[in-house]
Amino acid sequence: MGEATVKGGGQTRLVRQAADGGPEGSGLRLSDGEVHFLYWFIQGSIMNPDTRRRLQGAWGFCQRHALAHLAVEFAFRRGWVHGCAVLYDDLMERAVRTVNSGRFGFWLAFRLRQTRPCLMCELGFGPNSPGLAPAELLARGRETSRLRSFAAETLSYWRGFVCAQCTGRTPSPDAPRCRPHLLGDLRHRRPVHLGAQRELIGSIYSAVNRYSRSFRLELQGTDTPADRAGLIAAMGWCSGWSAWLEFAAAI
Repeated sequence: MGEATVKGGGQTRLVRQAADGGPEGSGLRLSDGEVHFLYWFIQGSIMNPDTRRRLQGAWGFCQRHALAHLAVEFAFRRGWVHGCAVLYDDLMERAVRTVNSGRFGFWLAFRLRQTRPCLMCELGFGPNSPGLAPAELLARGRETSRLRSFAAETLSYWRGFVCAQCTGRTPSPDAPRCRPHLLGDLRHRRPVHLGAQRELIGSIYSAVNRYSRSFRLELQGTDTPADRAGLIAAMGWCSGWSAWLEFAAAI
């Protein structure tokens, strides 16, 4: 396990502790098929209405494929991850509308539930999926240096959004929760401070929205490290944090 580039204030220790709670095998070891699919997916599939609906129903991807999507777009786009930013801007806007609807309990859980499976899982892509892409393309798609730098540079901003349960800790009612763990608490009527969760979700949306808007020509260069961290926070909130934290522990 590696050590985060950004140190101090207990940041490296938090990432190490969180990674220990990650599922076995959740590191970034992508199959040929996953890399090849995502290479084509990032060419603009996010703008396809049917694809967008499927991603909305699944709240993005499963943890493995959410991380894979982000990593492959970083690899091929050299950090210009507009597609990921658009997706999570869209999903977090929906999350804000949901938690601010004035409804609670089972109704809120109903609205936060996943209604579609992960798109890549549904298509049969996994750790052993074969692919016919050239070796050079596969090697480039597995390059993670830019994403690791991005994770380190924004660590002090996204660490405050990490779900306590994803790190293996018992959360207090107002501790941050990802969508899957918030959904579980609501369904089982465990104590959770909804005001704190609304504030968390609103903060993530504000950050990722600013980051998404910064890809516009007239707003390029206006994003901050905190805005960029919103992309990671949004991914973690939608799908869960364990896979990301295992990856981030090796930066």
